[in-house]
Amino acid sequence: MTHDPVLPADPSDTSEPAEVALAARCNSAVEANLLRGVLESAGIAATVTNDHLSQAAAWMGGNGGVGGVRVWVPAAQHEDALRAVADYEKGALILEGETVEPGPVPTQLALWGPDAAAFWSFALTPVFGAVLHGMNSRVLGESKLKSLALRGLVMSLTATAVIAWWAVSHGLNARTLWETGVFVNAATVAWYFLFAQPQSKFIARSFGSHFKRRPLTAIAVPLSGLAYMALQTLFQPA
Repeated sequence: MTHDPVLPADPSDTSEPAEVALAARCNSAVEANLLRGVLESAGIAATVTNDHLSQAAAWMGGNGGVGGVRVWVPAAQHEDALRAVADYEKGALILEGETVEPGPVPTQLALWGPDAAAFWSFALTPVFGAVLHGMNSRVLGESKLKSLALRGLVMSLTATAVIAWWAVSHGLNARTLWETGVFVNAATVAWYFLFAQPQSKFIARSFGSHFKRRPLTAIAVPLSGLAYMALQTLFQPA
């Protein structure tokens, strides 16, 4: 384990930089701050970094920012911190009578990043995300998720068809293009919260970020380029 020097938090503190060591990498800022509280209750000073990047990284299909959300402890307390983390993960620090759900378990299932699929749907319509969520639901084998995915696909196809009809009927111009984008974004938000978010939560609860990610960017970027060129052709002045 490599140790990194960290400057004192108080600028008026002229003491030598402390040596710290990495105690854990977490998938979210909430998980990291919870672990920090566990360590501090054990008398171990702890610091969380990368927490501000975790939400943006989740939407882009990442894992808690660059390198995950990290929990650091003084190097002198590193061994004690690792034991405390291990006890916490085993449930040894749970109070008597308290129950906890089992944590995420790594899987070899190959899935499309559910939140990343929703992110790209703002550019590619909710049909894009609904199709990928439908493929995920088949891999996951959960009947409730399959039902939600199917209903979400029907909703997104219907909404996209109505929006396309509205755009054509109002004339292909810059104002119509802008309003169409607003409608597509609204439809994407509605699709996500009504039909897609449960799958995102299920995957996060069951596997965390420990699943095989299908190469979403490799198909989303070319499709976005094709969509942009198609719009340029349709909406260019006669």
